[in-house]
Amino acid sequence: MLNIFEILSKWWKLILSLTLTATLLALIISLLRPKEYAATVTALPTNSAVADKARLYNNNIEGLYPELGNPDELDRVEGTAKLDTVYTSVAKDLNLASHYKVEEAAPDAGYKAGLSLKKKTDIRRSAYGELKIKVWDENAEIAAKLANAIFKKLNDIQQHIRNANNAQVLQKLQHSLEEKLAQLNTYEQLLSSYQRSSSSVGKESEAFNSMPDSVDTKLSFNQFSSRMTMLQNQVKDYEEIIGKYELAVNTTQDVLIPVEQARPSLSADKPKILQTVLFAFAASLLFSVLLAALAESRKTR
Repeated sequence: MLNIFEILSKWWKLILSLTLTATLLALIISLLRPKEYAATVTALPTNSAVADKARLYNNNIEGLYPELGNPDELDRVEGTAKLDTVYTSVAKDLNLASHYKVEEAAPDAGYKAGLSLKKKTDIRRSAYGELKIKVWDENAEIAAKLANAIFKKLNDIQQHIRNANNAQVLQKLQHSLEEKLAQLNTYEQLLSSYQRSSSSVGKESEAFNSMPDSVDTKLSFNQFSSRMTMLQNQVKDYEEIIGKYELAVNTTQDVLIPVEQARPSLSADKPKILQTVLFAFAASLLFSVLLAALAESRKTR
């Protein structure tokens, strides 16, 4: 069985030289690496149930919806954060191609800049259920600007997704209302013609029967009036419902609530020189001792 003290006494020069060389090399590399500053945005999720339009008209329902959501609400946000689309959009908005030294004339300059931004970004939830958006850059102010821009882009995308269903329903309701109004306008024009004709004919029903078949004239005058009244009620109902959906669309809350906006850091976050040097020292020391033990075991055979 090998004696560790015997190995150290015989191979101390090798162990010391390897350890010092690796540690010194790690120190030099760390000092040569450009400094990078970190900026972090901290946010909390809102409750997705607040997108329900019923909360605007029912106080009892509104009271059931807390403003803040649970940490599971961040699943969709983290999924969106993995998409290149977020970073490409931010890169194009802020013209980051020149910042990341990408040829601006290239057709995919925005996409390449977005990938560079994505590599410098880390998005994850904390143990307290907060969303942390962390960005590194050689310029502290730019790092803060990028972190805030990514936060805004994520919030805008999620807000659009949350509001998409209400907006789609609103569009269909408005289209249906236009059709109802066109029908009602036709009925009103015909009724006006009936009333003018009735003064000369003498009876509204006779005037109605004398009109051309632009509408279903097989109906009696009373049935025609009933249908017109029904259309007027439907138009009122549509207008009321559309008003609710418009209010819901225009009052959509943010998906993420910023707890702390990113601000420029006063000190560099990378490289972590002390941690790197200590890790290199421990790893090289262990490796050199194992190498010495291997050499000693072969020598004693």
